[in-house]
Amino acid sequence: MFQILFDRTISWPQPIYSSLFIPRNFRLLEELERGEKGIGDGTVSYGMDDGDDIYMRSWTGTITGPHNLFCDKDYPEKPPIVRFHSRVNMTCVNHETRVVYEFNKVDK
Repeated sequence: MFQILFDRTISWPQPIYSSLFIPRNFRLLEELERGEKGIGDGTVSYGMDDGDDIYMRSWTGTITGPHNLFCDKDYPEKPPIVRFHSRVNMTCVNHETRVVYEFNKVDK
């Protein structure tokens, strides 16, 4: 027989969220739900290309809002420079300058 004592204070260890690993599909499902429900300021919309893709690899998205495109004299041989006015959390965007890295540039 188990006896439960309610007069004791149990101190649980504090979770360490920085070392918490979230599986890829859980994160993608969370992102998909945010996109389908329109959570956010409305400047980004996205969803799955194919709802039957169980690996969730192919997405379609649109980023609206203020951003600049600069086509240098070498365009179209050289891609335009894209700069976002608002913060964008993407690995291809410099977080300080908000400029999209050149795709063929190795040094980021």
